[in-house]
Amino acid sequence: MIRQDTKKILRASDLGILSKEKGGSSVENASEILDSPIVWDEQSQTAVAYDAAVSPALSGERLVHGIPVKTAFDMLCDELGKYSLERTSELTEVSVDDIRKLAIEESEGEIWNIAGYASQAYDNGAEFGQALATLAILTGTVGRAGSCVGGSWYSFNTNPAFMAPTGTFVNTVPVLSMTDIMDSGQYAGEDYPIKSLFVAAANPMSSGGSSNEILEWWNKIDFIVVSDLQYSDSVKYADIVLPCAHALEVEDVLKGSYYPYVGITEKAVESPAEAKSDSDIARLISVEMGVGEYFEKTDEEYLRELVDESELGLERGITLDRLRVEKDICYDETDIKFYGGVFPTETGRANIYCETVVPRIDWGQELDPDFGHVPTFSLPNEAWPRGDVAKKYPFTLMSHRLRTRWHTGEFENEWMREIAPEPIVKINPSDAIARSIEDNSYVELFNERGHAVVRAIYADDIRPGVLIYPKGWQQCEFKEGGFSEMTSAHCNPFAVNTSFMDVAADIRPWRQGE
Repeated sequence: MIRQDTKKILRASDLGILSKEKGGSSVENASEILDSPIVWDEQSQTAVAYDAAVSPALSGERLVHGIPVKTAFDMLCDELGKYSLERTSELTEVSVDDIRKLAIEESEGEIWNIAGYASQAYDNGAEFGQALATLAILTGTVGRAGSCVGGSWYSFNTNPAFMAPTGTFVNTVPVLSMTDIMDSGQYAGEDYPIKSLFVAAANPMSSGGSSNEILEWWNKIDFIVVSDLQYSDSVKYADIVLPCAHALEVEDVLKGSYYPYVGITEKAVESPAEAKSDSDIARLISVEMGVGEYFEKTDEEYLRELVDESELGLERGITLDRLRVEKDICYDETDIKFYGGVFPTETGRANIYCETVVPRIDWGQELDPDFGHVPTFSLPNEAWPRGDVAKKYPFTLMSHRLRTRWHTGEFENEWMREIAPEPIVKINPSDAIARSIEDNSYVELFNERGHAVVRAIYADDIRPGVLIYPKGWQQCEFKEGGFSEMTSAHCNPFAVNTSFMDVAADIRPWRQGE
């Protein structure tokens, strides 16, 4: 039951039960949780500890010890009640019949509910994830064979070179907060002067949100070092460039998010010239900075620590030696996540109500304390055809992944450039003709943040009102501008994630010199 005055879960202490040892509402101290959540037991018509109820009420509003309460299920239903099938169809442009069909398939079939694949790259993406998890709870498509929510739950630690000396991430600063930090000199309410920046395994000038805004705060930093294996956009704005090794020039351990395998990448060739691995670069810099004692482990020692001593390695018998022999190891062949309805929560049960909603990264941003207790729907920040932004920029601008490059990697590969020689944008012919845009002609994409000149390609499979571009192009590959100029640095304060798909833009013919 949820208190209606505080929106907190009603607990034993609210009823004067200070500890589970004192019993009270619990049968033989059945509750294993101190300050247990309280439910309404239909059989005894009393409020009891959640695991002491014989027949817990799913619905109902009551006064318990003078406290107004409502069940979590009712609070969820209150929110869902705002969206009839017809209203949902209007918002999503999915027919009522198809919504009904999907609901039946979700509840009766073997369903893997996957969050991500672009849904997370909207301002309201976190709401989608919460709604998807709640849907799986309500339909029971979790904890049974063939059904799941999300991806793999296991992971190895990241590169220890960037986690020293504690072995964990400390003072994580999201790049989305950098403009505020450089303008104010503060982070999370404290002085936080940033004088230098080390960039590795990243290309923020091409892969961040709003490259022109990034360049503004980038130029305020006194000293910037970029470690890269290609002449990326970020390299061009660095004070010092360090050549790093390619993945085929080092041994490493990899694990994907959506398949239950751990693999090893073998060193195929030696690094050319002065290129060094990420870990060697960290070791050399650490000595010169006087903190070399934190980076004394060899790559072999790091990998054994990451694999042999990890939770996954210890639990499943996965070792570096095994990986070197077997190359790939399936670690999740028979496991079913949350099997039997057991969840890693306070009560061991699935939650449809989030009592305390916290941001992924907290830097003191303003938060709505009443947001996110149950799944809700908020409009995207820009990519909404009936929103105010669409009046000026009527197209939703989205990216897709090229087979010839991974994010911005491999953009200098000549063989790949033969397949995809220049940046393009796909547009529905009806939209193009209405704007006097010919197939295979050059156009200018633009919004208030920037622009890009690319070749337009007619595509009947692209819905009207949408523009699709391939991700990963560098500034040098455009005639003018770049896709990264138009992306947004705005973020949902809870999700703290770049909304790459939540972008509005317009398009027009481009003629050089005009």
